[in-house]
Amino acid sequence: MGDKTVEGNPRSSAWGPSPPPAARSGGVHLAAVLVIAAVVTMAFQYRVVQVRSQGHFTGLFRIGDKFYSRGPTDLFHGRPYVFERSDGFDGQFFFYLAHDPLLLHGVERFLDAPRQRSARVGYPILAYAASLGSARLVPPVLYLVNMLALLGCVALLGQRWRASGLPAYGGLLFVLCASTIVVATTMTCEVVTAFFLLLGFWGAERTKKGVLLASVLCAVFCKEAGVLWWAALVACAAMKRDKSRLLDLAALLAPYAFWLVYLRWRIPEPDSAWLSQWGLGWPLKGAFERLWALLYGQPSIGARDLVETGLMLCLLSMAFRGLRDLAVSPKADAVRVLCGFAAIGAICTSGRCWEWSGNYARLLFLLPMISLWDVPRRAWARVDTYGYVALSVLGLLVKHG
Repeated sequence: MGDKTVEGNPRSSAWGPSPPPAARSGGVHLAAVLVIAAVVTMAFQYRVVQVRSQGHFTGLFRIGDKFYSRGPTDLFHGRPYVFERSDGFDGQFFFYLAHDPLLLHGVERFLDAPRQRSARVGYPILAYAASLGSARLVPPVLYLVNMLALLGCVALLGQRWRASGLPAYGGLLFVLCASTIVVATTMTCEVVTAFFLLLGFWGAERTKKGVLLASVLCAVFCKEAGVLWWAALVACAAMKRDKSRLLDLAALLAPYAFWLVYLRWRIPEPDSAWLSQWGLGWPLKGAFERLWALLYGQPSIGARDLVETGLMLCLLSMAFRGLRDLAVSPKADAVRVLCGFAAIGAICTSGRCWEWSGNYARLLFLLPMISLWDVPRRAWARVDTYGYVALSVLGLLVKHG
């Protein structure tokens, strides 16, 4: 028995209008892209876990004994895989916070910079809520939240490409970016932040105020890039003299401001030791020093040097495009303003941020993410975006091949 048709519209049924065949086909393609993205990511994670932590799933969080040994571990269920004589990686701090996101049981003793780490509470508090506070469920739920966010990014990008007449595989390119590769094997917060940013882009384009504001709030709590997105929206509202939007955005930041005040009360000691390690370098100084050394200062050039220099040039192209948009865009497009803000931050940061490997590849996740979002409406964006993805995969093969 088939659906009942509504008179005058053979494609309608008692359940509402049926999508045209092209739309159904596009949905199938997008679903296939999501399956491929999940399989590729999990296969790589499985390989990394086997090599790095002898098959222990919690090895993805890169927990180092330097911080794990700081106090009683009764907050956690069992013993996760701990890397001996190691500082670990940032994913371990989200693992700790997901067991005590409100800092009620002394989890701050496990954090290297308690205020700064606790300000990024969005990702761990989602996992804490989804696990119903069960310490046993926290590790798998943290992983699940990260994976769902990654697939959400793939779906949003794929949908945007498909709506513009491009193949839905554009979303799959997100999985192959260097920053995503690093995050997928260290369980940090960038992919979750990227999902809320892309959801905000989607809401802004469709004038869905509730989706936009909710995604901005979530992104702000996930990482400082969310604050940049908020600032871009404020700048656009100010240029358009939209007082209603300005009031909405001002009210939106109140919960985050309250959280920062709470952290200041809960953790009286500032993170001065951590902050002293960071700061702005001369614009482009580190990046061009690396390029100069590659061309003139090294007796031999390896494959990794070539890959990292290529990635640097692609990111510079994205940054230049963002700066140009910030300077000349007459339409006050919030996404392009955000790209300009991200470009300024990227250019003024140490040259190490332009490398493929280590802690720094993921710090520039905004530039390739926005570039992927921009591909359907810009031919220029395709050149450096495709180049960045191709070099990311090549870098992966060079490093792990």
